[in-house]
Amino acid sequence: MLEHIEEKKSKRFRSSFETLARLYHQEKAWDRKHWGGRPDTRGPYYEMVTWEQSDRILKALRGAMWKLPKDEVGEYLSLLASNRIQDNETLNSLIESAKYDPTLIPVLSAQLSGLQDPPANGLDVLATAPEKNKMRGYDLSTIVKCLLNGKSSKYLGAILDCIVAIEAQGNWTALQPTKNSYLKNNGRIDAYQAKLAEIAQGDPKDRKTFWAYAGLMEITARPNANAEAKASSIGIIESDWGILPDGSSSSMRQWI
Repeated sequence: MLEHIEEKKSKRFRSSFETLARLYHQEKAWDRKHWGGRPDTRGPYYEMVTWEQSDRILKALRGAMWKLPKDEVGEYLSLLASNRIQDNETLNSLIESAKYDPTLIPVLSAQLSGLQDPPANGLDVLATAPEKNKMRGYDLSTIVKCLLNGKSSKYLGAILDCIVAIEAQGNWTALQPTKNSYLKNNGRIDAYQAKLAEIAQGDPKDRKTFWAYAGLMEITARPNANAEAKASSIGIIESDWGILPDGSSSSMRQWI
């Protein structure tokens, strides 16, 4: 198979590339521990490990990528991503390709979602991806997860765009965990307060404005929120809605 990916004209180039990508990992020996309530079902293996031929395979796959015409690079990057091969060189190639090929955005988001500290240039591509309203709810949810990992308020607008797009699709299965990631499970939401306040000044009928207010409401309800961010959020809500963060604000939270 290594010989078949040395020459792009080989009839077995693609099948050999795909097989080698699958062989990069092996299934880790079971340690007899329970899988837990939510086992990782992404595949192709439950728990992956590299082996003595992994470096050799990766080197061959990298070499094969350089033989591809530009219009085929995305297809082969998708094969690497589906086999969860994380390599800085191929990741950078994926980021560059996704700038010009929107069909690679889901592939890129899947790759970045597994990183604790995703690269800013990759997040920038996700944030500026066109036509989010045409993407699948699951892919939009993954993009939100990646952008939240970016820990920067500059991605907030894109995060809200994704939530609005999922909501417009009526995809409640994707909306619930995405909303929770943005609100309830977002330990840094008070760091977004200034940007939330800016977006909340938009058209009251705009769902993006609504979700920005939802963020402000979340800050007011947190006992451990930054004091300045909390006070500012309360002030905005009192001014714009005439609602105090007491029983009446709780009723508003029921809308969210």
